[in-house]
Amino acid sequence: MGTLTATLFRDSLLKKNLATVIRCNISSRFVHNDIHESKKGTPREKKLEKQNVSSSVPWYLRPEKSPRVVSHLNEISMPELPRDHPESLKLIVEYLVQKLGMDDVKVFDLRDDFGQVINDGAKLMSNFMVIGTGKSAKHLQKAAELLNYFLKHKLNEVPSTEGLFSNGEFNKIQRRLKKKGRGAPQYAKFSYGASPNTWVMMDCKIDGIYVHMLTKERRENLNLENLWSKDKSKYPIKQSKEKNDNILSGLRFYHTSTSNGNCQPFSSIRTISTVEGMTTKAFNPFTSKKHDYRSRFRALKNIHLSNPESCPLEKIKDHYAAMQANGFALTYNDVYEYLDLVFASPEFYRGITRDADVYNKRYQYALKVLRRYRPALSNPESIKKLLFLFTLAGSQYDNSKFITIDNVESLSQETANWKNIFRYSPRIHMLRKVFTHFSSYFTLSDLALMDVICLSIFINRGDWFSARNVIEYALKRADYNVLICCLRLIAVNGNVNWSQKFLDEYYPLLQKSRCFKIENEIYYIKLLLSHCDPSGNHYKGIRDNL
Repeated sequence: MGTLTATLFRDSLLKKNLATVIRCNISSRFVHNDIHESKKGTPREKKLEKQNVSSSVPWYLRPEKSPRVVSHLNEISMPELPRDHPESLKLIVEYLVQKLGMDDVKVFDLRDDFGQVINDGAKLMSNFMVIGTGKSAKHLQKAAELLNYFLKHKLNEVPSTEGLFSNGEFNKIQRRLKKKGRGAPQYAKFSYGASPNTWVMMDCKIDGIYVHMLTKERRENLNLENLWSKDKSKYPIKQSKEKNDNILSGLRFYHTSTSNGNCQPFSSIRTISTVEGMTTKAFNPFTSKKHDYRSRFRALKNIHLSNPESCPLEKIKDHYAAMQANGFALTYNDVYEYLDLVFASPEFYRGITRDADVYNKRYQYALKVLRRYRPALSNPESIKKLLFLFTLAGSQYDNSKFITIDNVESLSQETANWKNIFRYSPRIHMLRKVFTHFSSYFTLSDLALMDVICLSIFINRGDWFSARNVIEYALKRADYNVLICCLRLIAVNGNVNWSQKFLDEYYPLLQKSRCFKIENEIYYIKLLLSHCDPSGNHYKGIRDNL
């Protein structure tokens, strides 16, 4: 009984203690919450507290709220791409717009231009022209470097870049030129918009894509869109009548040697209708076609050959410069016609008495033409034509008394025995070596023609040693037609020693040849015999065969 009473008393005591602990915990929680709420305070109190804290902190230590960054990339729209465009064009344009930040990007399609409203030079160069505007010259320089890296590593092509200067050499050269030109006239001080890194052109080397990146001012001055756009009215040409710093201001003249009095705005230049207008007056290069330039070249050529003082070769040079400035690429035939005119020009004989000086001056001018225009020598035919032309230019082949294989038949025995000596340039030996070096690329008829030309030049000069080398080279190929030509040239030339040497050394070989028909050469054989054996005491075997 006593044990049960003690147990009940202990349980009731534990319950009372547990209730007391719970009540204490609940009351302490409410007190803690009240204290916390009192510390937080009202919104007004918070604002005042924040102001008090801010006022106690110096202004340069107060954190400022960073402005919201707004990207303009979302506002840039992709330009319209041509139909059936390659994937590489899309990748390049997207990189220009989205990564490099180029503005006002336009793409011009130069393929299948049946209307011929785009200049020929651009069509020969590329299929697509891409133009973009950069923010500054520094921007263009960096964009060109990044685009170069993109093409190399993403499209696996090595592009070529023009107009990009990244070193100090260009600035050094410009400072020196400005220092030298302080006393020059005003037009010589113009840079004509050609400041560095304001126009960067890149040949992407893929699908005929060219990228032009320009500053805003340079793009407005050049107006390249007018060259490549099919709708020219969208990009009208606005040129000032006064001389300015525009790179295209010189195109107000047809060529660079036109006098200032002939300067007219494009709107007043009339269409070419007469030969006088094609040779002495300016015409609009933006509306002229390539056949207009060719017609004008033929007119200038005729005037130059008849009167070189009124139309010197410098005008021909200006004609080709204007042709290039209008975007027409010079072809191999254009350069060949220019060289042909140079070698036929009487301008080089003015004030010069020695033939060697004439040849040297003519060759130097021709080499300058080749360096300036650099025609594409893509096949053996083009190389052959130039070698023939340069060989003839080093001689007096155009002289009326020069003996050639073409005029020997028209010469009689009385007029054939003149003793004129026609000199030639020593460079002919070098040209003949070059031709021999490339002999594997030429036909046998080409080699024979070069031998006949050189043989004619050497025989007219009286150079038997060089003529004999030509004959020996022809015999190595078993080309006996060269021997027949040599027979006729020596017979008409009338040299006694040569006639005797030919009959002794080469005529027996010629008789064994299948191509030799003695009935066609009787006249020339009799001429040879009359030179070296007029009495008829020798060469009885040859005389019997006649």
